[in-house]
Amino acid sequence: MNKATFLSSILATLMVVQSIGLASAVGGELNTTPAELITLAGLRENIDFVFPDEAYLSGLEFHSTWAEVDRRSMLEAAGVEVTYHARFNEAPNFEDELPTINAYILPKASKADAEFQFNALKNSIKFSNGTWDKLSEGDDFFAYMSGSTSQSDIIKYRSLEESSLHWVSQFDNALIVVNFYRPGGEYIKRNVNAFRGYLSNHEDTLDILNELVIFSKESIRFFLGGAYSVEGPSDDDYHVDLAAYSFNLSEKSDESPYPGMMFARNGTIQWDLYIDDASEVGTVIDMVGDDTPIPGSIQVELNEKGEIQARLFDDRVQSRCRNDQGWHQITSTPISLYDWQTVTVGYGWMEGFKLNVGDDFIGTCEVNTPRAEGPIYLGDYPGDNLAQSFVGYIKNVTTEFSENEGQILDDLQGNLIFADVSEAHPNSEAIEYMRDNGIIEGYDNGTFRPYQAVNRVEILKMLLLGFGYDVPGNTDTPDFSDVPRNEWYLPYLNYALQFKIVQGDPDGRYRPADSVNRVEFLKILLVAYGINAADYPVTELYPDTELDQWYAPYVQFSKDNGLMDLDENGNFNPGAQVSRAEVAETIHRLVTSN
Repeated sequence: MNKATFLSSILATLMVVQSIGLASAVGGELNTTPAELITLAGLRENIDFVFPDEAYLSGLEFHSTWAEVDRRSMLEAAGVEVTYHARFNEAPNFEDELPTINAYILPKASKADAEFQFNALKNSIKFSNGTWDKLSEGDDFFAYMSGSTSQSDIIKYRSLEESSLHWVSQFDNALIVVNFYRPGGEYIKRNVNAFRGYLSNHEDTLDILNELVIFSKESIRFFLGGAYSVEGPSDDDYHVDLAAYSFNLSEKSDESPYPGMMFARNGTIQWDLYIDDASEVGTVIDMVGDDTPIPGSIQVELNEKGEIQARLFDDRVQSRCRNDQGWHQITSTPISLYDWQTVTVGYGWMEGFKLNVGDDFIGTCEVNTPRAEGPIYLGDYPGDNLAQSFVGYIKNVTTEFSENEGQILDDLQGNLIFADVSEAHPNSEAIEYMRDNGIIEGYDNGTFRPYQAVNRVEILKMLLLGFGYDVPGNTDTPDFSDVPRNEWYLPYLNYALQFKIVQGDPDGRYRPADSVNRVEFLKILLVAYGINAADYPVTELYPDTELDQWYAPYVQFSKDNGLMDLDENGNFNPGAQVSRAEVAETIHRLVTSN
């Protein structure tokens, strides 16, 4: 496993050192001063980070996953330890006699003390008297196999039924020890035979133990302040070396490697990003700073976990990834150190808001807002209250414009049906039809909110107008305990009650603000359209729907006539809320079908 892949796992846990170092880098030099010694206090403070999580370890042939059992300060010596069990593929819930890894780190008073104790172990009399069998060795490690003896471990005295494997490494002023063994318990022959095979094929098994050692060494160096030794790349276009670094990418400047670059309002921005052990978290691209954002403002950050966070602001639009402030955010998995990573952010009418890192598609939000006009800064936004650039390297900045039938969208007008629905939206035809026929209206801010749930009175207006009913202005208050006087929806509710399109609950309520689920919507839809589907023959539904439920005839009708779509797994999701876009699409399909 290469160093970049390994260190990305550290970043997946937390870039604690980087986030702490950010404050010291503001307006000054990077704080990369290493600690002189590995200490017990430092190991205890960073115990969550100095050992890998269970998913990091390579699997065994018949035990392909690991489960962490314990992570704690040691009882037998001054150190920290972790224990993992290898799960048996044939019996994943089996908990006895499983291949086990126990690893620990023992800090010593000095590097000389660690070297002395390491050499004493490496040349132990146990090798000459046959207690231990040395399998391999180097300047700073040795590996051995021990028989079924209580003297197999250098500190712990386990009573084992089988031989065991061990890896001992000296790193600065610490010893890192990894032990592979099988404890006693309930006997399963195939499990025991698999373990014996791991001992016979000890080279592959030792590779896994060495993986853990490498991880711990790099983690100690990273989290406890080991020496920074990796130089940055030489082929960068921009070296962001301070938190106060700021460069206007969108300004045509001879100082830029790309003096004629143009940034699309509908399209993509792409760049290669490189971070190393001297990097800091902070903004990569910013259009806002401390200013009040406007719709289409974009920010990209490297956060304390080593993740890329891309944000687009539009407080008029709802999406699955919007927060309370109106930012729509997509977050990547932690990126690798010491490796160029290509980051692509898409936005606008055709692209929607989306994020890719390398070949991996990270995610998208249902936001088609074009990028706001204004400068795009690499690093810190100038003039804000806190210098907060990321620290790292950038190259190969490129931009692309979205096109529609060969014409750049930035040059087109009228491509938005609503502020949050472009012609590229999957339900755009239906939404445009509903708008043009006066069936639906947008909100005061010009949005449609396609993914917002529909309640029990909104659905009546959409259906009655959609099917061409001439609804009189009857504003009488029906006899429901939860329906106030003078509400906007009373004409639609009264009309729907008159023709038995809907009815109230036995307890005297109508629940006007309650959202409508997919099967409730289907029933109201078909009744309002004049289709009596209650006795529609039910033959075959979907995996998550039942033939004997009240909704079965309506779902069967929908299936036979292609009214409502399924999710990516082929399920109908009968209890899910129906959205405004789904309502528009279903009405459109029904009224325009044969």
